[in-house]
Amino acid sequence: MGRKSNHLRRYKEQIKSLRDLILTNIIFLGQVPCLPDKSYEKKNQARARVFLERMTEAQADECTKDIFGNPYAILKGKSDTTPPIMLVAHMDTTPALDEEAHFQITAEHIIGPGLIDNSLSVGILMSLPDIIHTLDIQFESDLILIGLIESLKESNLKSIRDILSAWDRPLRAGICVEGGELGRLNYFSESMIRADVHIDIPMELGWKEKHGLNAIIVINDVISNMLKIRLPQRPKTEIIFGELHSGYKHGEIPLSADMGFEIHSETDEMVKEVYEKVDEICSVISHRVSADIRLHKVSNVKAANLTYHHPLVKSTITVMEALGITPQFESSESELSVFLSNNIPAVTIGLASGDQYHTESERVRITSLYSGIVQLIGVLAAIDQGVCDEEILAE
Repeated sequence: MGRKSNHLRRYKEQIKSLRDLILTNIIFLGQVPCLPDKSYEKKNQARARVFLERMTEAQADECTKDIFGNPYAILKGKSDTTPPIMLVAHMDTTPALDEEAHFQITAEHIIGPGLIDNSLSVGILMSLPDIIHTLDIQFESDLILIGLIESLKESNLKSIRDILSAWDRPLRAGICVEGGELGRLNYFSESMIRADVHIDIPMELGWKEKHGLNAIIVINDVISNMLKIRLPQRPKTEIIFGELHSGYKHGEIPLSADMGFEIHSETDEMVKEVYEKVDEICSVISHRVSADIRLHKVSNVKAANLTYHHPLVKSTITVMEALGITPQFESSESELSVFLSNNIPAVTIGLASGDQYHTESERVRITSLYSGIVQLIGVLAAIDQGVCDEEILAE
């Protein structure tokens, strides 16, 4: 552990010399609009161009788009026969940016919307050719660096699903990189359905004097009935209420409401069962109050996991601890689930520490980036040295 710690600390000092380049890449990418457009032709193509331009300048061995429009770069390894390692970061952000964003740099922070989720990680991928050159590292495996143009919300992880469904060669492993939080280590995905409930009330029912049908009250009725659903402790199952929107102004009865939620469980069967109960609740209340209540499935993932004792997980923990990073374990319903469902060992890691998530003033501590990048290099090195080449260990 001591020798590894010294090695990684030396890397950190070398990476600090690239501060200006790394911050420039993050800001250059992060300020580009991240379009919520549903059209394949338009979605995040401006960011894809930035990604490819920067990779070309950094002299990556290959830079192009795949057949789905995702930009990627290949950094060639020493071996022509060893399977490659795939690194991915989603380019769509929370919040979506329909116009150019404005970022700030202070002595201690980078500040800007969409930074933590997930412009920062794409900027780090764009910096990897220069980082690897500066550290004078040569990997056996090719590194495939991909910016995913369609991941969040209704995209339902489309980019990574498309890529892996078309991939016809072995992969050594996958690494999903996210902006935050440093210490994040995901190696399993719970089953999940993300859905919206939308309520529309006919005008003649909503604008009756004093007694109109109120969309807020109706959505509250839906939520109250969902809270009555019996959720088992085993398999652990929960409903997470995440969004609620309704109303125009004080004193005016709202005619529409929207509520977003997720169902999580350790099993796919339980998620499906709970979703069907929510659908029944919406149908019953819709009939009772004569309102249009629609349940819409936004996205879903299936349960998949590595074990805690898998060599990739243990090696990632070792790297984190060598850098003084405390691992935080939780489920990730992200690109990780698609790798694991395709029997490809993978982890998701966070690259920085920040705060004010998902606001116009997201902040990332610049000093945390150096540890996050060294962590990424350490995990790459462990994979390149063969930790994923063995069968998954039984827990």
